[in-house]
Amino acid sequence: MFETIKNRNLPPIVFLDIPMADGSMMSVHELRERFFTSEYGVHMYTQELRYAGRYGYDREMMKQDLGEDVCPVGHQYEVTEHLQHTLDSEEAAGSLVQLSDEEKAIVAFACSIHDIGECEHSDLAAAGITTVGDIPAGNKTDADRINEAAVRQFFYARFYDDVDPAIIERVEAIIAHRDDTILHELFEVAHEIQTLDTVARAEKALRAPYLESTQLTALAGLVHGVPKFHESKLASLEYFTVIKNALAAS
Repeated sequence: MFETIKNRNLPPIVFLDIPMADGSMMSVHELRERFFTSEYGVHMYTQELRYAGRYGYDREMMKQDLGEDVCPVGHQYEVTEHLQHTLDSEEAAGSLVQLSDEEKAIVAFACSIHDIGECEHSDLAAAGITTVGDIPAGNKTDADRINEAAVRQFFYARFYDDVDPAIIERVEAIIAHRDDTILHELFEVAHEIQTLDTVARAEKALRAPYLESTQLTALAGLVHGVPKFHESKLASLEYFTVIKNALAAS
């Protein structure tokens, strides 16, 4: 299944280039694969599924019902795909300011690795870093954010020390919600559209006959519980065409 995630059709945005410290360029895809093909990325694939803390049931059934968004690795691939869809939709509607390829690459890079701070590999504890894993929306504390940032810094040093430092700084600002530009808003939109898509999958799964009791309870909880944590964020992004269309269809 891990190979299935890696070999999926890739959105064009991941082939845009990121400036390296030596003046050369490398694609977003090549950079993100440094992490995801490493022992850390492989380990992250085996971690507890997203939403499992509150709405968990059989691991393979969750993947079948909800798609790869519930996988800690698959989620990061899918958010990047939703970024592509968002850019395509907004540019077609004429509702997005013109972005340079470098700006698009930066936000794609941020989307592609935004949850690496949730990796729980044992090397992190050995390095004196506290890991937090996936934390349900609304439950993350300031201490959790600090620990996640420390994990990201560990991986920036290990995998991305040859990337232009200004790019890493910008990517980190987007992921840590310290960036107040359109790039952060696009990051947020892609993430929220992914959430709506997962909820839609749960709604579809609920219509299947003969659901197991734990599966039924979890899916119903996800459908009714998850959107509540995202209402204010969605409201702040409703001027994006892609958000308006998704909300109208939900």
